[in-house]
Amino acid sequence: HMYTHTHAHTLTHNTVSSVRRHTAEPGRVHFHVLVVERPHRLESYLRCRGIAAEVIRARSEDDVTSPRRSARTVCIHDVSLHALAGFEDGSLQAFMGTVQELVSVRTARGVTGNLASPANFARFLIPHLFASQHAVLYLDVDTVVQGDVTALWADLYSVQENTEQQFAVTHNGPGERGARHGATAPRNRAPVLAAVPRVQPTYGDFFSSKAVRSLFAQRRQQQDGVRDHLDESAQTFNAGVLVLFPQRWLSQGIDKELVWWMQQHYHHMQQGAG
Repeated sequence: HMYTHTHAHTLTHNTVSSVRRHTAEPGRVHFHVLVVERPHRLESYLRCRGIAAEVIRARSEDDVTSPRRSARTVCIHDVSLHALAGFEDGSLQAFMGTVQELVSVRTARGVTGNLASPANFARFLIPHLFASQHAVLYLDVDTVVQGDVTALWADLYSVQENTEQQFAVTHNGPGERGARHGATAPRNRAPVLAAVPRVQPTYGDFFSSKAVRSLFAQRRQQQDGVRDHLDESAQTFNAGVLVLFPQRWLSQGIDKELVWWMQQHYHHMQQGAG
C-alpha cells in the first residue's frame, strides 16, 4: 500500500504515473491519497486524465483496505476533521483536532507556508488507517519515482525478520541479561519507520537549544529510567519518503509521544523561547 497526502492535483497525477511507469507488477501497488478538503475535485481531475479514482468514505480499516478494490483504482480519503468523526470511535478526529490546535510555525518573516497546513500532519493517520498492514510506503505528493517500489518489499520483510530476532534476544533472552533488559526496555522498541539518512542537517542543527536537550533527557528518564542525552551528531532524514510499520507505531504509543513533543514546542513558542 502506498499513501500520499495532497492538495496539488497535478503532482498527484505525476506521482501515481511515475510509480506505475517503473513498476514491473503494477497490480501489486495500491494507492491511497489522503486529502483535507474537496476530495471529489481530485477524483474528477484524475479521471479526466485516464486514471481510475474513487472517493472512499471510510468508517473502519476494512473500508480502507478492502481486498475487493482493484489496484487500478486510486483511493481518495477525506481526512478532514468533519470526515474523521465517522471513523470507528471518533478517536482519530480527537487526535487530529489536538494536533491542529498545537501547530504553531513561526519564521523570521512571519510566513508559515505548508508547515502549518493540516495536510502536513495527515501522515500521522497512516498507522490507524492501515493498522493491520505489515508496512506502508509514504510519499510526499511532489515525489517522482524512478525505480520499482515493489522491489522494496522483499528487503522490508528481510529487515523486519532480522529486527524481530534481534529484539527478542536483547529483551527476552535467557539469563540475567535478558531479565534485566526486559525490566526497563520491554519488547516494543523495534523501529516504527524506515527512511534514508542524510548527513546534513544533523539533529544538533535542529535541536541545539539547552531547553530541548534537557527535555529529551527528562523524557528518556520518564520512559525508560535512563537519562540519555540527545546525540546531536546523529543523522536526520527526509520525512517525504518513509516506510511506516503501523503495528509497531500503535503498540509503542507514538501518537502520545507526538502530542507530548508538540505540546512542549507550543508552550515554548508561547513563551517566546523559540
